[in-house]
Order: sequence, then structure tokens, then C-alpha cells
Amino acid sequence: MPLLALDAPSSAVTTMSRHRRPPRGTPSGAQVEGLTTEYPKSVLAGRRSVRRFGDRTVPVEELTDVLGTAEGAQRRQWPAGRHGDPGLTLMAAAYRVDGLPGALHVWCRETAAFDPGGNPEWLRRLPAWFAAAPALVLVCGSINRADRIAYGQLLVQAGALGYEIWLAARSRGLECSVYGNAIHEASGALAPGGRHLFTVALGYAVEV
Repeated sequence: MPLLALDAPSSAVTTMSRHRRPPRGTPSGAQVEGLTTEYPKSVLAGRRSVRRFGDRTVPVEELTDVLGTAEGAQRRQWPAGRHGDPGLTLMAAAYRVDGLPGALHVWCRETAAFDPGGNPEWLRRLPAWFAAAPALVLVCGSINRADRIAYGQLLVQAGALGYEIWLAARSRGLECSVYGNAIHEASGALAPGGRHLFTVALGYAVEV
């Protein structure tokens, strides 16, 4: 896959997927839309995949801020009026989140809070499938809306939202790892047509 310019990661993914050609970078002096206008380069340069997390709990306020920031950046880069609404939904599997019980929670954009999602049997298996993180964020989309956008674009938007979560988490001292394999059982917690597409493991890295 083409490498993305350090100062334009999110907008470059957007450009590449819309035009199906490698991004040519951002013209000198141009303002990059999205997270690059909000975060210093140190957040981008220091990104790494962390799969071992410490025992420290993540405050629910931090998780709320991360998801709200990431969704805001996603909406700016992929306005639904121009690119269609893929029905992206975020669910958080909480294991060590201070302020949330150990269960599945559905992120509500309108209230910037979590709604209960139950405690399905497959929830306890997620850490073995992905990482034993304090929280696993499940990025989901709707195949019922794929007739309005290409399915490939649905996957790109889901991955881009996962990337936004990663950077938003890093700006708050958290670390992440990302996974593209889906859990089909998660569809039962979504509206008809909903599918799990992408996962972000989130927490504090093991101190060395």
C-alpha cells in the first residue's frame, strides 16, 4: 500500500479512496482538514502498535473524549451529504474502564455517552482474539446502506475512523493496536444490516 505523508495521514486516506490513486501529498502551506490541524506532529511520529497493556484503568471520561473527537474528525472528512452515510456505529467492550461496568456499551453520538449493550457470551472471548486491553472499541457499519456507497468505501471509512480513534487516544497518553478481522457474533447487538468491521484495542502501555 502507498505510504502516507506524516503531516497528512487522514486526508491522504480520504483522497486515495475517493480517486483510487496514490495520494500526492498536501501542497505546501495548505491547511490539512482533520486531525492534523488538532494534534502536534509528535502524536503522529510516536504512533506505534501496542498489544500489551498495563493494569491501569481507563477513565470513562477519557474514552468518551477519544470517541467524540474521532467521530468529529470523521464527519468533517467524510460529510454524509457528499459521500453517503455508511451507518458507522461504535461499541465499547469495557474490561477495565473506571465508570463503566464490565460489559458491552453502545456509543451514542447525540448524547456523547454510552448506552448499555448487554453482556453477550462472546464478549469474554474478545481479549484472546485481539488484545487484553482495558477497552476494545468495535467499529461497525451497515451493509444495508452499501447501495448508496461502494462497499470498499464503507471499509475504508471504518478503517479511517479506527485510525482517528488511535490518534485521539495517543493525544491523551493512551496507546492502541488495530485489527481488521471481524466478529460476526457482534452483529446481534446492532440494527439489522449492521456488521462489525474494525477493532481498536485501547489502554495504557505496560511500563518498562
